Amino acid sequence: MASTEKIEAFLAEPRNVVVAGIRRDGRPHVSPNWFFWDGQRFYVSTTRGRVKYAIFRRDSRAQLLVDDSTRFRAVLVPATVEIREDIAAELPASALSGRSTRWRYQTTMSICVP
Repeated sequence: MASTEKIEAFLAEPRNVVVAGIRRDGRPHVSPNWFFWDGQRFYVSTTRGRVKYAIFRRDSRAQLLVDDSTRFRAVLVPATVEIREDIAAELPASALSGRSTRWRYQTTMSICVP
């Protein structure tokens, strides 16, 4: 198992997170997303019309995967989703740099790590 410092450094690098939730019929729903990690929570952008928004409004349980397929490294995280509206202004500028301007206007899921 990697040290906390190595995991923090890995999560600070630019990459995607794969967010998994459970559809109403029990099938998994998996979607790749940009994210911002503040050391305690993952922040993931979405819109109200997305399937993941509906899934996490109904059931907050999630599983996250952040991987680096080129170096065969990954972090798996069991998590709980909290949907927060319009919090982009609360995030540091570094959370938004290099991302689509849509990020600033979308709903943000705050994903808590137990």
